Amino acid sequence: MEFFPDISILAGFLYFDAMVSFFMRCVYCDASVVGSRDAVTVEGGAPAHANCYKYKLVSQRVFRDIKLTDLTDSELNELHELVKSEVNSRSVVCDEIELF
Repeated sequence: MEFFPDISILAGFLYFDAMVSFFMRCVYCDASVVGSRDAVTVEGGAPAHANCYKYKLVSQRVFRDIKLTDLTDSELNELHELVKSEVNSRSVVCDEIELF
């Protein structure tokens, strides 16, 4: 007895594949992320390519959910001072005095 797949099942698989390809598109470049090795999920559960997501973050100047472009000048200066203080506190300071 030969097996002939039901055409409705085959059509269902093709429809499912088409729907996955349609809905699994990068939110930034609109290309399919199906089968992509660098696919990530961004806020809201949307799929994206990792490179597209990184480019968007850099272009928006976002770091750890802080949009730097939304900061006022005084807030940006305060953040700058905090970052400089943290960098200085992490740097290795030699307390020994060298005598000749």
